[in-house]
Amino acid sequence: VVGGSDTTIGQYPHQLSLRVTGSHSCGASLIGTTRAVTAAHCTGSAIAVYSILGGTTDRTVTNCATCVLRDLNFLNRHPAYDGNAPGYPNDVAVIGFAAVATNTNLQAISLATPSDGNFAGDSCVITGWGQTGSIGGLPDALQLATMNVLTNADCTNTWGAVRINDGHICVSAAGRSACSGDSGGPLECSNRLAGATSWGEASCDPSYPSVYTRVSYFYTWIIAQ
Repeated sequence: VVGGSDTTIGQYPHQLSLRVTGSHSCGASLIGTTRAVTAAHCTGSAIAVYSILGGTTDRTVTNCATCVLRDLNFLNRHPAYDGNAPGYPNDVAVIGFAAVATNTNLQAISLATPSDGNFAGDSCVITGWGQTGSIGGLPDALQLATMNVLTNADCTNTWGAVRINDGHICVSAAGRSACSGDSGGPLECSNRLAGATSWGEASCDPSYPSVYTRVSYFYTWIIAQ
């Protein structure tokens, strides 16, 4: 997260770290005791390399009273995901693991549904352990930024109609952006999971909207997994 600030996992207990061979790769959001939502582009490798870490503010701490570390036993990318198409359409995946015992730092978040509307004009929160600038490493502590949700028409004005579709939700704020390492992680609006980080400007320039997969658009597919 560019332009964000330190937060704690107790404030965002649905936030997970999706790890590849033990190192943070992407974010994910806990949606049930055995399931989480992430981005399809985070899940291109064999299932055996992935694990999830939850219950910790510091992504480097795997052993703590509330920490939960699980290998994946389920991975399903959206069948229509296309990583070569403009705007990376249908960039959503559901991952699964042996049931976790929830605690104060590990709680599922409710999915946004179509009846929740498009959230345009709302102030929402993005979180993650992604880069805090175009260069440099990942922060140890979970970061948050408050963002404004755009209409898809406004987002299209920046990114073009070929890239933005109904399955996207875009957010913007002065000096703030999602960045590499935030992918798959949550956009939270009104205590609902409204988005999963998908893509943005390559150097995480905050003058460009950050683009998320719109969870409500994929609600039926997600809950079927």
